[in-house]
Amino acid sequence: MTFRKSLILSLIFLLGILLKRAGYAIGVFFLDLPVILIAYWSARYFIRHKKRSGFYPFILIIIIYLTAIGLLQYKFRPDAADGLIITVSVIIGILLLLVHSTRSAVMVTLVPMIVILVAAFTDARTFHNIFHSVPFESYIRGKYTFTQRVIADSIIDHYKKPDKAKAELLILQAGKENENDMIEEAARHYNLGIDADPDNANAYNLRGYFKLSRNSLDMPNVYIALKDFERALTLKPNFAEALFHRGLCYSIMNGKDHACADFKRAKEINPELDVEEELEKNCLGKE
Repeated sequence: MTFRKSLILSLIFLLGILLKRAGYAIGVFFLDLPVILIAYWSARYFIRHKKRSGFYPFILIIIIYLTAIGLLQYKFRPDAADGLIITVSVIIGILLLLVHSTRSAVMVTLVPMIVILVAAFTDARTFHNIFHSVPFESYIRGKYTFTQRVIADSIIDHYKKPDKAKAELLILQAGKENENDMIEEAARHYNLGIDADPDNANAYNLRGYFKLSRNSLDMPNVYIALKDFERALTLKPNFAEALFHRGLCYSIMNGKDHACADFKRAKEINPELDVEEELEKNCLGKE
């Protein structure tokens, strides 16, 4: 493989990473394209020269690229669970460079090897936040359904690295942006703030209400907001505002019994909370 081709492959792969980092779905195509080109060039080389010895480096390069793609696409995780895959890929990369220590070999494997090495020396949260546009907490929260929220909580808790000062600043900024109708910016900073400190019950409550008030009130959006209120109450069980907001979700979902219980509990904790209208709507005829 010529140095020019190696450079092109590395640039295509780097472009895929950057596009994916920016949140563009087409980034996946550019991640896969180098593998397709390498497979094509290797097949053409074998057909022309009938030399297996020259075919093996192409296979090793493809393995390195597939490992990097697997990490970026979550085919396997950048932690101990898939550490063997990462270790083998690093060894393959080193062997490839030792046997074929040419400029082309270095260039073609440079970007995917950087990805693999970052995975080898970071945890899943750090790796995710380097290469993805959506913060780790938001990604995990969105990946699991409402009934699987305990799984999401356990993964987030396992990798959390709380930075309370940073989180408070981000949540405060998100609140100001929400007041000024800067919806996308507010959503982004709520997500970043919670990712910085996933133990902040108030942040979950604020983000949940932001989702509830800014999105159309169809069931998927209500469930998304409900996840945040559930998390807030897991962290702070006697959180009156979160109980009130969870009650609103249940009311919208026509779960009046659950809504009534939340509104009553919220009022009991904070008698100054204005819940009379919701109590009348959801608790009429109930003891």
